[in-house]
Amino acid sequence: MRWLKSRFGDQIMAPRQGAASVSGLPLQVLESSGLELRQLWRYIFVVMLITGCLMLSTWFRVDRVEIAVALDGAELARSAAKGERARLTLELATLENPAWLGAAAIDMGLDVAVTMVDVPTGATN
Repeated sequence: MRWLKSRFGDQIMAPRQGAASVSGLPLQVLESSGLELRQLWRYIFVVMLITGCLMLSTWFRVDRVEIAVALDGAELARSAAKGERARLTLELATLENPAWLGAAAIDMGLDVAVTMVDVPTGATN
């Protein structure tokens, strides 16, 4: 058997008996290497292209996961900052107008007649 090449670039395996054409196509005998270097480069290019696409796709997926983690951290920090802001707003309002705290307690239905005693931390009997 030997490799024959048609004028269309197809390679066909033909018997050693000198057949000039197979299925009506004119053929010429290839060199002993069998594969053309040009076709080999095409396969290498296609494999490299597919490998590059797969690497790019993997990189985008990893990047998307990193962005999701960073976004989750930012949302947690934002909610913590909102809670801190509400606490500081309440503290500021209490320091600026202590009567506001009493009015807020009455609005909530709390008993404002309770007396509060401030006990210092270092007090002894």
